[in-house]
Amino acid sequence: MHPMCRLISGCRLSIPIAIWSVTISLAKLCSAWPAAVPSAQMVSWGTILFPRVPSQTLFTKCAAGSIHNFAVTSDGKIIGWGANHDGQASVPPNLNGVVDVAAGYTHTLCLMSNSTVVAWGNNYDGQTTIPVGLTNVTAIASGRFHALALRQDGTVAGWGRNSSGQSKVPENLTGVMAIAAGGYHSLALRSNGTVVAWGDNYNKQTNVPPGLTGVVGIAAGGDGWHGHCIALRVDGTVAAWGDNAFGQTSVPSGLSNAIAVAATPYASLALIADGTVVGWGFYEVTNTFGITGIVRMAAGETHALGVRSNGSVVVWGKNQYGVAVNLDDLQDVTLVASGGEEVCRTIALGSNGKVITLGAYDYIDQMPGALQNVAALAVGGYHVLALRTDGTITAWGGEFAGSATNVPTELTNVVGIGAGEYHSLALKRDGTAVAWGGAGDPQATVPQGLSCTMAIAAGGYHNLALCSNGTVISWGVNSAGQTKNVPPGLTNVVAVAAGTRHSLALRVDGTVVAWGSNNYGQTNVPNNLSNVVMIAGGSRHSLALRNDGTAVAWGGRGPVVTNIPAGLENVALVSAGDDWNLAGTVEPSIRALEITNGTAAIRFHSFAGKQYSIEYSGNLLSGLWSELAGAAMQGNGRDLVVADTNFASNIQQRYYRLKIWPR
Repeated sequence: MHPMCRLISGCRLSIPIAIWSVTISLAKLCSAWPAAVPSAQMVSWGTILFPRVPSQTLFTKCAAGSIHNFAVTSDGKIIGWGANHDGQASVPPNLNGVVDVAAGYTHTLCLMSNSTVVAWGNNYDGQTTIPVGLTNVTAIASGRFHALALRQDGTVAGWGRNSSGQSKVPENLTGVMAIAAGGYHSLALRSNGTVVAWGDNYNKQTNVPPGLTGVVGIAAGGDGWHGHCIALRVDGTVAAWGDNAFGQTSVPSGLSNAIAVAATPYASLALIADGTVVGWGFYEVTNTFGITGIVRMAAGETHALGVRSNGSVVVWGKNQYGVAVNLDDLQDVTLVASGGEEVCRTIALGSNGKVITLGAYDYIDQMPGALQNVAALAVGGYHVLALRTDGTITAWGGEFAGSATNVPTELTNVVGIGAGEYHSLALKRDGTAVAWGGAGDPQATVPQGLSCTMAIAAGGYHNLALCSNGTVISWGVNSAGQTKNVPPGLTNVVAVAAGTRHSLALRVDGTVVAWGSNNYGQTNVPNNLSNVVMIAGGSRHSLALRNDGTAVAWGGRGPVVTNIPAGLENVALVSAGDDWNLAGTVEPSIRALEITNGTAAIRFHSFAGKQYSIEYSGNLLSGLWSELAGAAMQGNGRDLVVADTNFASNIQQRYYRLKIWPR
């Protein structure tokens, strides 16, 4: 199935030879067809990074930093995701010919096909400053703040932080065939099957067990307080030493047939010959039930990932900054919500109804197990709201959520939701609003007589309501003018959005108005910004989607937030978090069909600057296609619907395809 199309019951999906778009063909007449929820591939930038992954991408290797990941593709490129505070997950432009990758706390190393090393990310300790003249490299390893490289002649180079001697390679160390780096210590495996260790020895992690020989693989885990080592013997057994506070050096009895090892600061992993993974130590990483088909693996701080034999990547463990998100879950997202200040809290809904935590603290992951029929999501400072299709709300949160998760009894007929730092907001079908939580703060008290509301938005400590007459009402904390400084005469508003302490309004003419806190320029709407179809407010920045499928951002704590990724296009939805943005991109395709009374309605998403038409055929093999009368339409940044009024009940099948120009 094409990633941007949904197979509707009673239809089959076909891809014609002509390269225009995907075709949905009718297998039989149905009296009613459900409308498809728009689905998109999710990408993000800022302090959380999710890349755009081309369909059918195959991966060969993987690497894990503390809270960021990389996967090497079969054509020598890499894809990074997770935390990106220092640019550690952002792959340099035009980086090709990658052989391997290693990741540290907030830095990254790449081994290139010409046997040199490329590095980026945090360089406070010189960990990305490659030693002059370093060539003929065959392997790399990254510790928390230091790096190692193995040369073809069996010698090792080290650089970066050396507070515990971790980057000072022992003199006369030769004959090395593999290297590993922990938090503040380093390991080398010699060709004679022995292990050499140096650096921090607080947990005895550099005290290699006497008589340890026949070693064919090594791994090191550690942070500022913990450190341990793992050795894989030629007979498939494993030895471990160093810190055991979490049981990470207590190798399971009878463990055998291991072919590789990996380590986090608090856990150990062994890859078994049958493709399964055995873990011991910290439970969030060692819960490997159901993980099969693994051929390579890597371990971060509280997560791990592996490459399967089919070229896909699987991730498990704690999901800080989206580091445990599986790339496949980003391919078909229908909506996304972000919230919270100074933290990473983002949640999305897949077209299959699966709720995905893209970047979360623990409480977001603790969602109700039977959460189904979700129509909308909202993320607050310490809680989450899910609006169901039956008009009810499900809420959950952490210990600081307070009463924000106490959904009022008998609250039904809800059509919209919002979540602030400590409060919740709901819009009912009759145009009234309900608010709760906030520990008595004014944002939880809806203005008396508020009705005829078309849309709502919740900021950190304030709310916005869009009235049916196109005006905006706001209430709550006014620390920066976000509620009382609504611009006089603001009318013709069609959408509202709220950041932590600022407010946004989208007018019918596609222009944006902003007010409230401007300490980071978040209310300085760019000059000549027009043709906007969607807006979002982050903690200290703002985001707008234009009808041509491009995004614009302003404000924030630096260019990492507001610099739109090169080549980002075909964007259909946007969301803004603390210091990150998310965008859903779509490929040109027919989204859905609805057949009623002999008329077939064909739905697709459009973008300004492009023209669309629908063609039909009764037989793909004939190669004959005809354009539907009146089906040529200009894109406008929204879904378009074309009607085939000649669809008759005696037609057994009809194929449709979407034609777009210019491409």
